[in-house]
Amino acid sequence: MSISFSGLGSGMDYSSWIDQLVEIKMQAVTKLQTQKVALNNKQSTLNTVKATFNTLRSSLQTVSDSKYGGTMDIFGANSAESSDSKYVTATVTNNAARQDLSIFVEQLATKTTATGAKSIGKKIDEDIRKL
Repeated sequence: MSISFSGLGSGMDYSSWIDQLVEIKMQAVTKLQTQKVALNNKQSTLNTVKATFNTLRSSLQTVSDSKYGGTMDIFGANSAESSDSKYVTATVTNNAARQDLSIFVEQLATKTTATGAKSIGKKIDEDIRKL
């Protein structure tokens, strides 16, 4: 780059000074451009990691998240269990809402017969058509 100043008879090489000053300023610009490229590379890498993570999370939800229902949820299939099936049993379908229930039997029912001095009504006949 050549710059000349008319009317200056000092004989100094202003052109090389200016070139050197511009070069010094360009070093700062070059450093900033290098930092910008490095930051863009980091951002691109983070975007790739984010996309990969989202793909992984989506795949895991397909396998394990109950919001996709019983047909795709191999770890959370609907089931019903009883500690003693003589007293309580239950059945479920894949469309049943998920919930945990606990039933505690404090006392088993017994057969009770009511007796009285007078009859309270007519005996029920097995054949209702006769009534």
